[in-house]
Amino acid sequence: MILPVLNSSIKNTPDINFKGRLVRQASEIKNFPKLTCPVCGGPIIAPDVLADAYRVVSLPLKSVLKLDFLDKTKKMPKVWEILLNFAKKYPKKSLDKILENEEEHDIFRNSIEKTIVPDLDRENKEEYEKHMRDFNSVESKIKECARGKLRSSSIVINRFKSFIPMLKKIEENAPYKMDVQAKIGAFEELAYFCELYPKKRTSEILSEPSIKEYVRVMKTATEEGIRNKQKYYFSKIRDIVYKETSCTKSEAVAFVNDLKDVFINSDKDIGARFYNTRKFARNFLTEQNSLRIYAEIEKIINKIPESLQNKYSVLEHCLDKRNDSEVIDDIFKSYTGNDEHVIPRSHGGGNYRSNRIAMHIICNKGRANKPYPEEIEIYPDFPKNMRKQIKQVSKYIIQDKMDSRSKLHLYPPQIKETLYFASEGAIDINVADYCRKSIPIFAEKI
Repeated sequence: MILPVLNSSIKNTPDINFKGRLVRQASEIKNFPKLTCPVCGGPIIAPDVLADAYRVVSLPLKSVLKLDFLDKTKKMPKVWEILLNFAKKYPKKSLDKILENEEEHDIFRNSIEKTIVPDLDRENKEEYEKHMRDFNSVESKIKECARGKLRSSSIVINRFKSFIPMLKKIEENAPYKMDVQAKIGAFEELAYFCELYPKKRTSEILSEPSIKEYVRVMKTATEEGIRNKQKYYFSKIRDIVYKETSCTKSEAVAFVNDLKDVFINSDKDIGARFYNTRKFARNFLTEQNSLRIYAEIEKIINKIPESLQNKYSVLEHCLDKRNDSEVIDDIFKSYTGNDEHVIPRSHGGGNYRSNRIAMHIICNKGRANKPYPEEIEIYPDFPKNMRKQIKQVSKYIIQDKMDSRSKLHLYPPQIKETLYFASEGAIDINVADYCRKSIPIFAEKI
């Protein structure tokens, strides 16, 4: 078997083809467990693991149907009957957990299809698809209702406690340090609220007038404290520049105001903002022949709060959420896995596996179409973390310990070439041994 290799003609490279068929899109990469984010080096929370946590605390199908959330009995009485039969068969399981079993899923869908379109000509695709859309809306409403009516807050919080150590590990090196601290603090505050109202649902607790008032007052006070901290550190930089350089007072003030704009308003990506702020300060001091004081100023820049984000601003965002899963999403979802195109699609990168890596949603948000040489300049640990990610994946491939749900058995060796090309040689991952061992396994699995 010959494996295709990416080269300088990347803009014209079609989706990689194995044995005459296209490789499926690599969206399942995000469900791979225990991956490392290449930007911050922290563990990635797999979305399917988060979904499992929801399922454990969501209502069983039987209970959801009792709620009579949607009057579909008039429109689809037979479908309702099938749903009730499934609910009787699995009284303690939620619908998405039931359908995880492929055999049951096929039985379920086939019985629904036969019920909805018994007399329709299957070749009449338009009519058939219209009827199936009706059913899909029923299925999604059931799932939505199950997630919307999670059990008591004490059960929910206990279930999600296991994610906090992961967030604390991310916090160690994350460029979005304040964001992680805010999420951890919000969860701990939520746990305290749940001790006060153990039998209420989390979203109901956050609708309590006293809780709302407390969160809003604390958010205002905390933000004021952060602003004062920012003001204090910028004034320290101004004083050092005024005393240690030949600048006039007005020039020192102008410099600090420009520095503040670069730090607070220049870029969504916090890592890039810190990088640009240091670069701006260094260039200014070089012009003033005062580079000797740069180290002192850099220490102060590193202490400036990066945003107004805090645990109460996270909780305020959750106050009017309709259900518990939306509250939990706000806290954990930023650190689940997200597919990232190594070479952006706008620059000719395709949707093939060798152009995909996994990254935290929040770490991926600021990149846009930024080329990797620039990214590596901002995040110098990127190559090391990327090696770690590939090593983790290759280890699971070789040992055949892949999570059956992730179906990530085609993570390809040629990602090495993609990264090498996209980073202009900055990422030269030594995966020769990985390629040698995994190519026969690839051939067998394909």
